Amino acid sequence: MHCSQCGNEVSRSEKYCRHCGAENAHGQNGTVGREGGRSSFSAIAIGLSIALGLALACAAGAVLLDVLISPEPAGEPDLPYALWYGTDGLDADADLSGEPLQESAPPQTPDEPTPEALPDPTPTQAASPTANQPLVALYYGDARTFALPPEMVIYANVDYTPLPAGAGVLWICPSDGFRYYEWVGIPAGCAYEMTLSFPTSSLGVQFWGDGNDGVARVLVDGQIMWEGDTRGEDGNWPGGAFVRYVSIDDLPAGSHVVRVEAAETDAVTIYFIGADEALP
Repeated sequence: MHCSQCGNEVSRSEKYCRHCGAENAHGQNGTVGREGGRSSFSAIAIGLSIALGLALACAAGAVLLDVLISPEPAGEPDLPYALWYGTDGLDADADLSGEPLQESAPPQTPDEPTPEALPDPTPTQAASPTANQPLVALYYGDARTFALPPEMVIYANVDYTPLPAGAGVLWICPSDGFRYYEWVGIPAGCAYEMTLSFPTSSLGVQFWGDGNDGVARVLVDGQIMWEGDTRGEDGNWPGGAFVRYVSIDDLPAGSHVVRVEAAETDAVTIYFIGADEALP
């Protein structure tokens, strides 16, 4: 064997070269001394460091490339729309949740009706041969909540709520019709009549039609005052109910008979009859 430092011949069992004193100075014939081993290990470590650095650089480059190609996050973002995409180009009234703006009136229930009478855009008034004809109008909502509600409310279903003194009901129909709490459903071709023997100058009928109801006719003392469709299609009321009040004012002071007819092939639903006593 030969010393890797001075090149002189040494024995494999010698720890130090007897010529130059180098430790473990072997390796000329394939045996590597300690100094040579350290050099090889350093070279390997440097190579691994370079390979690891290149791998990390490639991974970072792939992430950056993916971000540049796909700027928008996949799926539904957890943050508000403006934080993800910004507000450039959006209208001042834009809905930042991403949903289209919707304009809808809050639904109303019988417990939260229109606070005051709102006349129908086209109120119906029957012709009268006299100059002192009654004033007939159709109002939206439940008359009990109007700014000027009727002085008396007489519920239609007398089996549920007894009639006041001076009032009587005549049911003109071969069947009993539909009755539910204070409501009465008048079958097609039938009529409901209420007689008020005390003096009144104003009467009204509160309709509460559902989707199966149809044309109703209101008469006072045998004279047609109003006729119209009472089918319920109003989304502001439960079940789309037709909640309207037919008001008949300026009647001659005295007793009157109000009659409600289901005029065609469908039923009609009424809730109550309203009345104002005539002033003495």
